Amino acid sequence: KIAMTALFVSMIRLLRRWDFQTDDAGDDRKQILIHSWVRNDSLSAEGKFVDRFFDELPDQLQKRGYKVQYMVLPPTLISARRVWIPVLESLRDQGMLLPTDRYLRTVDLVKALLFPYMISNVPHGQTWLGRWNISALISEERWSQICSSRTSNVFLFYLFARRLGMKGKSFDRIIHTFENHNWEKAFCFGIHETGVSQRVVGFQHTSLLWNYHVYSPGEFERKSKVLPDVVVANGAFWADKLMEKDFPQVVIGGAYRFKHLMNMKK
Repeated sequence: KIAMTALFVSMIRLLRRWDFQTDDAGDDRKQILIHSWVRNDSLSAEGKFVDRFFDELPDQLQKRGYKVQYMVLPPTLISARRVWIPVLESLRDQGMLLPTDRYLRTVDLVKALLFPYMISNVPHGQTWLGRWNISALISEERWSQICSSRTSNVFLFYLFARRLGMKGKSFDRIIHTFENHNWEKAFCFGIHETGVSQRVVGFQHTSLLWNYHVYSPGEFERKSKVLPDVVVANGAFWADKLMEKDFPQVVIGGAYRFKHLMNMKK
């Protein structure tokens, strides 16, 4: 959590020093917001941002008349500082960086840090699974969630979505990488709760392992507005797998993350 806080402060300070040209007055283009990941290989030799997950998708959308912007939160930056700063500069210079600092507040970070202490409760008494007493396991998991930054990051995505809604920001589509993790559910819930976008689109980019239970939403999950409105599958095979898991709407799209495999020699 110390690293999360330091990255939050560093990112917000940097964004506040920059001059963003984000006046949408007179711009009647439909807007699309993308959440991807900034990794150490996200910077080209020319100092440009290379999206390893969506590849040429933003360019294709811009050619079709859409205004495309990227959002960044501390969990988005999974790279060294020497990489993510030039990446954000590249996006800013192209007019494709949403100024996070205009929406996210320091109080949101404080809430995200304290949130796990408030919700990670241990049931009273002992907890049994069959003939096994699993109380110690549950207590250990509680402390794991409290001390880790994972739950805090999840809540930060939710708060950011709410802030967008409170500021009256709206997008025709919001696109993100899809693995049905908790941060995605929190983000989708915040978007649907505040009406920030007409549709949330999740791009599947990993294999669906049989024991990877995040890909098996329950009935409550499907009714709770925590899933994307559309899931774009890499191909027909994975689309069938996702439909078997009862995701609301699944379509077949391009495997942008793996485009480079098509250029490999057999």
